[in-house]
Amino acid sequence: MTKEQYESHRREAFLTAKEKQREETLNRKCGHALTQPQVRNLARKHEAAAGAGDYRTMARIEYRLGQVCLRKEADCMRRGEYGSFKNVERST
Repeated sequence: MTKEQYESHRREAFLTAKEKQREETLNRKCGHALTQPQVRNLARKHEAAAGAGDYRTMARIEYRLGQVCLRKEADCMRRGEYGSFKNVERST
């Protein structure tokens, strides 16, 4: 996926059916809900992918978050606002 495709309005249109199915399967396994540590982990992966220019991984993470109604979090990641995820208190 190119940067231009990633920056387009419909990023998920550039994901393959297999990639979408994989993310949906992961969501189904976790009961269509993500814990704070899971979201924090996805934010770290998204930030690393952004640094490496891996737009496909970024789009997959955003797609997964959107499927479990965490669109606000996906938008924050898209804008590069990772600090809000790092400041969340760790729960053990």
